[in-house]
Amino acid sequence: MSDSMYIGDDAQIRGQVAMGRTVSQVQNAAPSPDASLFDRVAALIDEHEAALPDARRARRDLADAREEAEAEDGDIERRDNALARLAARVAPVAALAEAVRRLMDAL
Repeated sequence: MSDSMYIGDDAQIRGQVAMGRTVSQVQNAAPSPDASLFDRVAALIDEHEAALPDARRARRDLADAREEAEAEDGDIERRDNALARLAARVAPVAALAEAVRRLMDAL
């Protein structure tokens, strides 16, 4: 499914409806991060804390990634670096590694 819709040319737009000859509109919308994905990773960190060499830093990396993902002017490079560190920290636990991968894919 595309994140773009096209309206232009001789269009008459009324709310979300466009009419006219050769109508096209461009609307680009970035997907918003799904908070439940962040919550799932946080819950798994809590659940598998004993198996993680440094759960405290994993939580901090997750918090950094969430902050940047949810910020209106979020720093994508900072978010991605935090997610990369998080992925490395949770690698010993397969369920956590998979949850972080899904989070990264969603962003």
